Amino acid sequence: ATARLRHPATAARDHDVTLGERQPGRYEARFERIEAGSWILDLRARRGEEVVFVSRSRITLPER
Repeated sequence: ATARLRHPATAARDHDVTLGERQPGRYEARFERIEAGSWILDLRARRGEEVVFVSRSRITLPER
């Protein structure tokens, strides 16, 4: 599974995110710094070479 956080205003703020499978079918990512606010989360999962899941969601990250 791969993920990318895209900033709606500029691609210069985009982040590729490394996902780790913590439990079967449950993925999470940790990162040191990222701005609070509105982001677009693009997710893609593959089984071998086949893309089996694609999602694009608008999310809001809270202040830390």
